[in-house]
Order: sequence, then C-alpha cells, then structure tokens
Amino acid sequence: GETEYVNRQWLEYSGLTPEQSCDLQKVAEFHHPEEVQAVLEQWTIARATQQPFEMEARLKRASDGAYRW
Repeated sequence: GETEYVNRQWLEYSGLTPEQSCDLQKVAEFHHPEEVQAVLEQWTIARATQQPFEMEARLKRASDGAYRW
C-alpha cells in the first residue's frame, strides 16, 4: 500500500521529487478534478482489500498544467 518506486518519466512529468511522489495527497493534486475522488476511492479499496489497482486517469503536466491521459 505504499509507493516503493517512481520512474524518471513520472518525476520529469510531475516535477515532484521521489519523496514527494510517495505522498498520496501530493500526487492526488495531479489528477484531473473530475477524477481525483474516484482515484482516491479506488486506491483506498485496493489497499484495504490488498487487490491490484489499475485505473486510467488524466494527469496534470507540471511544465504547463495541461492534463494528459
């Protein structure tokens, strides 16, 4: 239920440090406002049930604030 690894592409896209990328609330700020609640709910369920978590969502690019799939 914790982030163990983030790749270089995520760090460049988000502008976050590896430490910041482990903060769920910080990462939630990068999800599109229409999807953030569903992402957090599904993540919470996956952690509680120890089931795999997979979801497509739009993420905000740090360099220009554009949301991309």
